[in-house]
Amino acid sequence: MRILFLATGESIHAYKWIRFFAEQGHEILWISAVPLEFDPIPRVKFVLLPGRTNRRASLIRALFAVRREVGRFRPDLAHVHYLGFYGVLGLVCGVRPIVYTAWGSDVLFARNSTIKWRAVRAMLRRADLLTCDALHMVQAIKKLADKDVNVEVINFGIDTDWFSPERRADRLPNAIAQTLSEKLVLSLRSLLPVYDVESLIKASPLIVARHPAVVIAVVGDGPERSRLEALTRDLGVTENVRFLGRIENRLLGPLLARSTVYVSTSLSDAGIAASTAEAMACGTPVVVTDSGENGLWIENGVSGYIVPVRSPDRLAEQVCGLLEAPELARTLGLSGRQVIVDRNDYRNEMSKMEALYLHLAGNRSMMQSTHADALN
Repeated sequence: MRILFLATGESIHAYKWIRFFAEQGHEILWISAVPLEFDPIPRVKFVLLPGRTNRRASLIRALFAVRREVGRFRPDLAHVHYLGFYGVLGLVCGVRPIVYTAWGSDVLFARNSTIKWRAVRAMLRRADLLTCDALHMVQAIKKLADKDVNVEVINFGIDTDWFSPERRADRLPNAIAQTLSEKLVLSLRSLLPVYDVESLIKASPLIVARHPAVVIAVVGDGPERSRLEALTRDLGVTENVRFLGRIENRLLGPLLARSTVYVSTSLSDAGIAASTAEAMACGTPVVVTDSGENGLWIENGVSGYIVPVRSPDRLAEQVCGLLEAPELARTLGLSGRQVIVDRNDYRNEMSKMEALYLHLAGNRSMMQSTHADALN
C-alpha cells in the first residue's frame, strides 16, 4: 500500500506512526513544513515544503507542492495528523480515502475562532475516517462535525519493550547523570500554561522540606521557562529544581526508569499523555492531575495517584508519600506498567490502524472496480 502522510517532521508521535507502517512494507510519502528531526526511515520519502515568506504565499506554494508530489506518488490513501495547517493541505491534496487524526487542542479549542471552526468542521466532514486517543474526543468530534462521522479511538501507543524498567541499566550522558539523585521527581511536560508546571514548582518547597536531597527535574522547554526559573529562585529551591531543557527522545526511557516519581500537572489533555504512559511503562509510579481521561487509565492508589488540578499541597503530599514508601512506589509502578502493556501497546494500536487502512483501501478498490465495470 502507498500511504501519504501530512504531518510535522518534528513530532516523535508522527515519526513512530510512520516508521511502523514503513517497517510493515508499505511505501510512504511524508510531507512536512519543517525539517525531519529524527533519523531517516527506509521506504519513506520525506518532502520538505517550500520555506515561508508570508502566510498566504507559503500556503499557496505548499498546496501546489503537495499536489505535485501526490501526482508523482499516486497514494492509495492519505493520513493527516493534526487538524491545522496539515488539515488544510488534506482538504486539497486530492487523495481519497483520507484519514484525519485529531490530537486534542485542534478540536477542543476550534470554537475559539470562527475561521478555525469552519475549517476544522470541513475537515471532519470530508474525512473517510477520523481517529483520536480519547473517548471524550469522540463526542467532541461528532458535536463539532454536526453530522454522523466515522470515528475510531486509536492510541498513539507506547513501545513497551523500549519503555520498560530494564532501561534503568542504560547509561545517561554525564551532563544529565550528574544532575540527578537517588530521589528523583521528574516532569516531562512542555513549559506552556496548559501544562501548569507552576504547580510543581510551588509544591517543591514542601517536598524539599521533607526530603532535602530530592532532585526535581523539569525536562522540556517553552515560553514559561524564564518565569518558572524566577519562581524557583523566589521560593529558594534552585538547588533542588533542575531545568534540563529538551533532551533526545532516546534518553527518555533511561531517565524515566531511574525516576522515583513521575509528575504531570496538566490542566487539559485529550486522553492519557504520552509521557505519563511512558512513565507507567517504565514501572515508575505516577502522580497526575485529574484532567483528560487519566481517571480511565489510573486507579487512584492502585496504579498511581490522581490529584486535583492546581493543588500544589496535594501534589506534594502524594509525591512525599511515594518517596517515603519504596515498596508502595514499586507496587504502584508495576501495576501501572501492566495497564499500559494491556491497553496501550504501540504495536497493538498500530496493527488496529493498519487493519483500518486496508479496509479503506479495499473499499476504494471495490468502488473503482464497480465504476470500471459500469463503464464497460
